[in-house]
Amino acid sequence: MMKIGLVVQIVALCACLVSAQDREYEKTFSLARKYYAAGKYDSTVSVIREYLNKHGKEKSTEHIVPLLMEALVRENSFSYFKKLIGIYERKFPGSNYLPRVLYLDGIVKTKEEEYKKAIISFSDAMSRGLSDALDSLSILNVEKICNDYMTESELDRMSQRGEVNPACAEIIEFYQIKKVSESGQTDRSKALTDQFRKKYPRSRFLYDAKKMQVRSRGSRRNLVQVGVLAPVSGDNADIGKYVVSGVKLAAELYNRQHTPKIELVILDTRGNMIETARRTQELMAGYKTPVIIGPVLSSEAAVAAAMVMQNPDVVMITPTATDDGIAALGRNIFQMNVTLGVLGEKIARYAIENMNIKEFAVITPLTEYGRIVTNNFKDEVSRMKGEVVAEEYFDEGTNDFKQQFESLRKKLAERKWLQMAMDGRPVKGERHKESWLSDSTLDISGLFIPAETDDVIKLAPQVYFYRLRTQLLGSNGWHTNNTILGGKKYVENAIFSTSFETEATSEKWLAFSKLYHERFSENPDRVAAPLGYDAANLIFNALKEGDEDMVADYLQKVKGYQGVSGTISFDNDEGVNSEAAILKISQKKFMRVQ
Repeated sequence: MMKIGLVVQIVALCACLVSAQDREYEKTFSLARKYYAAGKYDSTVSVIREYLNKHGKEKSTEHIVPLLMEALVRENSFSYFKKLIGIYERKFPGSNYLPRVLYLDGIVKTKEEEYKKAIISFSDAMSRGLSDALDSLSILNVEKICNDYMTESELDRMSQRGEVNPACAEIIEFYQIKKVSESGQTDRSKALTDQFRKKYPRSRFLYDAKKMQVRSRGSRRNLVQVGVLAPVSGDNADIGKYVVSGVKLAAELYNRQHTPKIELVILDTRGNMIETARRTQELMAGYKTPVIIGPVLSSEAAVAAAMVMQNPDVVMITPTATDDGIAALGRNIFQMNVTLGVLGEKIARYAIENMNIKEFAVITPLTEYGRIVTNNFKDEVSRMKGEVVAEEYFDEGTNDFKQQFESLRKKLAERKWLQMAMDGRPVKGERHKESWLSDSTLDISGLFIPAETDDVIKLAPQVYFYRLRTQLLGSNGWHTNNTILGGKKYVENAIFSTSFETEATSEKWLAFSKLYHERFSENPDRVAAPLGYDAANLIFNALKEGDEDMVADYLQKVKGYQGVSGTISFDNDEGVNSEAAILKISQKKFMRVQ
């Protein structure tokens, strides 16, 4: 009713300003007003647009365009509205209608979920002088946005930048206090409330702010807050949401039977390292959470770990990050997912201990992944008294591996000839060597190819083509159905290490999958959700065993924990999960052998 009444006021004002000669304008405005009052907003828009096509440059448009914009908002035609407002502000910067137009812009931006911009539009409208009634509507809209749609950190940034008028700034700062208080940041809530009282001594919000502090102090006595850092928006939102869901499920099951209760503080890193730094600081300094689960991505986890390592009172456990060296930053940092270095070490150790392979060749991609896995593989082979006799490198995505295989054959042949000479069986002449090299099948006990599946299915057949007799070894890039389908008979009996293997038929997986589906009405993935669930349960087990200060000590002692995601054992020196599964491709299936 308020909006329609205002439009009538606008119409009355416009009628006084219309020239007696401008009959077309008068007729158009009168007809548009009738359509609008009858709720025929599409007809209102049509009539006014037809008029603007002929008279769009005339000054009379100052009075009729606001009615058009009202109708556009009513029928949710935001695209045309946004074009008009820019033109209107430039053409009529001193118009009496501009405050109302800016108010409408705030409504549009709210509906489009551009909440910060919406608050600025409402603020600008109030600063230019709306009626008391519309000032009240603007304030109510700003309050709703702050309460329902904006995070504490977003409100904090707006208050720091001073982008709005005092009335809106007061609302923003109060709702920041409200969110801080509700999250249990008692000390910070008190500090913000003290600042608020000095800045706004007559504020209508002061009583509510003080009440929230008292409530917050009482409700935190039997509660432990656990922070969760994950990208729940952006390009990596899928994996982030699975991790968060796994953590939520674990917390809900724990809270049914145990005290103190767990309260999760879930903050969105957006897949961005700067946002991760902000969120990590928010958890440590604002919420003062003793434990952080996450971040999810290796790049984000490295940023968070660099901050957490300086605060020994906080424990961080990342469920999914695989980069080496993150957990090594501090004894309060742990990695659930098996790192790339562990994958290289594990397959080397298995090949030597279980297959009695002592000599290896390597064909590896020129990538960071290839470098890390290969170097750790070589170091473990050397430590266990084995030998890598040949190494070949390729650019990821290449299609022609002739150079690598011919070079590998030549190195193996040279080694064979040297061995024959040492055994007293010299090879006769270079021509004989060349003939022998071109015709012979060459042996190498193990050929390690730490590549992604697209490269694996190109490389495996060429091992056969270039007459190399060997045992194929790989890493987790092999662990996809495409390897079996595309590699065909050439990958049969290959053995590789992988981060973990959730057994689809195991009792743990079936029970977890059932609970997950009942809670979220969808099936979990086989990687992120189980890892998030297991990470949370390890933390909760630590809290059951002792107080918050003992979490790191508990995790350091975890050995052979049987989770949904697989076995978990933390290395005493670096806090990384040292367990990796060894799989074999057998009869077109993955079979776990260790």
